[in-house]
Amino acid sequence: MESAGSDRSWLKPTVLLCVYGIFSYMKPSEPFLTPYLMGPSKNLTEFEVVNEIYPVWTYAYVCFLLPVFLLTDYVKYKPVILMQGLGYIGCWILLLFAQGVPLMQVMQVSYAIATAGEIGYYSYIYSIVKQEHYQRVTSYVRSTTLIGLFLGSLIGQLLVLFAGVTYFDLNIFSLVNVSIAFVISWFLPMPKKTLFFFTEEGDMSGSIESTHLNEENPAEEASGVNADGITIEERGTSFSTPKPNPKNKSKIDWKGVLVRLWADVKGCYMNTVLLRWSLWWALSTCGWLLVVNYAQNLWETIHSSAEGEVYNGAVEATCDSALGAFCVGFIKLNWTRWGEIALGLCSLCKCGLLLLMYWTTDIWLCYAAYVGFIVLYNFVITITQ
Repeated sequence: MESAGSDRSWLKPTVLLCVYGIFSYMKPSEPFLTPYLMGPSKNLTEFEVVNEIYPVWTYAYVCFLLPVFLLTDYVKYKPVILMQGLGYIGCWILLLFAQGVPLMQVMQVSYAIATAGEIGYYSYIYSIVKQEHYQRVTSYVRSTTLIGLFLGSLIGQLLVLFAGVTYFDLNIFSLVNVSIAFVISWFLPMPKKTLFFFTEEGDMSGSIESTHLNEENPAEEASGVNADGITIEERGTSFSTPKPNPKNKSKIDWKGVLVRLWADVKGCYMNTVLLRWSLWWALSTCGWLLVVNYAQNLWETIHSSAEGEVYNGAVEATCDSALGAFCVGFIKLNWTRWGEIALGLCSLCKCGLLLLMYWTTDIWLCYAAYVGFIVLYNFVITITQ
């Protein structure tokens, strides 16, 4: 029987990671990035912002994503979180003190490093806590991300509207918050094991080999027993998985890691259900990234910040505080049967909202369509999870 102390061993790293998440995502200046870049502080043109600066983040993010994914497990997660913090700090230092298109492009590269590091942030906790706590800590970590985004957007909007704070000052607040997050990340405990490189003998938690998605018989997954009377747990141990050398655990078995990675890839993509949902996830996430990256430019075109007050922060706060993603857990629906229909209908609605954002010249209607798009995205991306 576990002692009380060991039973609560997940609390400290979870609390630290949640506090880190709140500060790292609480950036009041983000909803006002485009007006700031095109304002008197940077004096950049719309063409420079849209065509020469923002695309840099998109391509840099894609380039960093795979290396960071592979590096995360090897360096045991925490260094990637530290790298994320440094990326955010570098980004906001450049936003505050750098001038010109080339340095703003470097700023976007720094931001790409930080956002690619989210892999380490979201996966770190699973290397620290036991599997029975996964559901609880996942909800905590995801919720604190939304809380940080919500507070940052709301505080930024309130400061601009009622305190007359400039966009430059908002970037100072953002720099302070990400710096605090970076300091907090140093106190995170270093994991002793990871999914691929540093494993305990017989440990397969987290691998796709221990996860089953039965397309033909969903009831089998619910009961845990197949038609032959073999439990899923027993079937999961039948895979030939490379084990680390117990006599020399510090030595990395690269061949074994590659074999296990390849087994995971086959396990994923030989399952047509998982393949379809993964394909939708990839395409939907790409669309979401483009929308959130360029929405401010659209708003600035419809209603320039030089012509009056903008409510970008309030709009982002509304999106981040939406409960659509949380409602999924309370909807009694057979997602195996109706999930793909729900994805299709929601995707059509999102398409209509994007067309509305493109066609309208009313800023409030554009704001509303954007909120609807983000709420639907959060809803269906939670279903895919």
